[in-house]
Amino acid sequence: VTIPSSLLISALGQIDDISQSVTMDLKEAGNAIYLVGSTMNEMGGSHYSHIHNLTGGSVPKVDFHAASKLYEKIHEANQKNLLRSCHDLSEGGLAVAAAEMAFAGGLGMEINLESLSDKSGIKDSTVLLFSESNSRFLVEIKPENCQAFEEKLAGLPCVKLGTVQKEQDFIVKDDSETPILQLRNDDMKSAWQKTLAWD
Repeated sequence: VTIPSSLLISALGQIDDISQSVTMDLKEAGNAIYLVGSTMNEMGGSHYSHIHNLTGGSVPKVDFHAASKLYEKIHEANQKNLLRSCHDLSEGGLAVAAAEMAFAGGLGMEINLESLSDKSGIKDSTVLLFSESNSRFLVEIKPENCQAFEEKLAGLPCVKLGTVQKEQDFIVKDDSETPILQLRNDDMKSAWQKTLAWD
């Protein structure tokens, strides 16, 4: 059996109220970006490890009880119209999800990993950006809704990472003001689209 290096998986579903649908594209500069769910050092089998020919490491494990509670609260937050955009963290982890949200919305994003590092206990920026831990979401929240959102997620892993920016740059910082990563939306989108340019 030959497995292609790139796959495109699509799914369709019905919803009762289209006003409750939330897309992944960023909506407005100044909005806050939160990461919901636990980030762990789970790089085993990750896309990052694959493209760098790395072996070993812990593979992601699903905590079904924690996931169920988190999904319920995300759903409740959406029912209260608190979410402007939302994207799951899957292949590629935080870095890829954030980049996709940015170039899909034609807006920039600036995030700081320091609070995520403190919460997770992970100091390695590569792990924070590319771990593929399960049951995580990146969400965009209006400033006036941040308190309500944080209250809704109280007791669950939730960390504010940064903000949506008008300029179309994706910027990542850690514990200093010097970016450890800065990319333009156009460059990220071109790289992303190359994987779908099948002959």
